[in-house]
Amino acid sequence: MQQSSHDEQTVRQLLTDFSTAVLQQDGPALEPLLADDYAYVTPAGVVVNKTQRLAAITAPNSHFDRIDKDEQLLNLYDTTAVEIARLTIQGQVLGQDATQHARMSTVLVKEAGRWQIVTQHFNRIP
Repeated sequence: MQQSSHDEQTVRQLLTDFSTAVLQQDGPALEPLLADDYAYVTPAGVVVNKTQRLAAITAPNSHFDRIDKDEQLLNLYDTTAVEIARLTIQGQVLGQDATQHARMSTVLVKEAGRWQIVTQHFNRIP
C-alpha cells in the first residue's frame, strides 16, 4: 500500500540527511537516523551493528569526498520504506580506499511516528 506524499517527503529528507551526515562524518547527526537494532551488510558480507557502523564512518582514518546517488527507486508500504540506489563514492573507510560505484538497499521503518533506517546492504558494481 502506497503512503502519503508527506511520508515520502519525510523519508527522502531522512535519506538526504543521512548522506550529508556521512560526508561530514557527523556521528551525532547520524545516531538518531539509525534504529538501535540497525544492521549494515558490507560488500564482503559482514554484518555490523549501529555502533560499529558509526565508528567506521567517524573514524579519523575515514573520510568521504563525494557520495552521489542516482537510479533511485523508493517504495513505501504502510510503516516500511525501501530504497534501492546506485552510488558513486570517493573516499576512504578505516584507511582503505572506498572509491567505487555501488548499489545500496536501505530499509526504513516508521515507529511511534518516526522514520529510522533499520538495515542497509551494500554491493560494489564491477
